[in-house]
Formats: sequence, structure tokens, C-alpha cells
Amino acid sequence: MNTKNNNEAAPQGQDFDRLNRDWFIDKAVQVLVFLGGISAIVFIIGIFVFISKE
Repeated sequence: MNTKNNNEAAPQGQDFDRLNRDWFIDKAVQVLVFLGGISAIVFIIGIFVFISKE
């Protein structure tokens, strides 16, 4: 289904499937945001546990 003769909106001469520095930076930021979200959820649950024990 994926053909190389596809002349849609992609600029010619650029390979968008490469794993370059920008891809690694994007993945690192995604991991940091994901871990930050998980830690925030754990922190909120910890607050509720602490309040319910007091």
C-alpha cells in the first residue's frame, strides 16, 4: 500500500523516516512528560491516602 511514487504534500528530497537527533529529542520529551504525569497521579493518590489516615 505504501508506494514511493506518491506525490502528495511531502517535500521532495527529505526522508521523514530517518531516526535523527530531532526524533530522539522528541522521544525523550515524550518519556519525561509521561513520567511526570504518572508521578503527579501517584502524588495526588498519596495526598488522599494521607488525608484519609489523619
